[in-house]
Amino acid sequence: MEKEKLDFQLSDIPDYVRVNLAIASLDLVQQILRQPGGREMLDKETRRRKLEKGKDKKFDRTFAETSEMEAIQR
Repeated sequence: MEKEKLDFQLSDIPDYVRVNLAIASLDLVQQILRQPGGREMLDKETRRRKLEKGKDKKFDRTFAETSEMEAIQR
């Protein structure tokens, strides 16, 4: 499946919609953190996204990155 890119300016979104999105996002994070293993799940997803974008500086771009990505995908 090919990912599609959304292209918009934050100013295109009305203020009340941005506020509602922020509140909903914080509520979701709090709900996840209340679940057993929630913190670990969020940390795992954050590592996966950083590795995918190539921004995780603590990994050498060799075997360590490949192994981490494979472990996350399991």
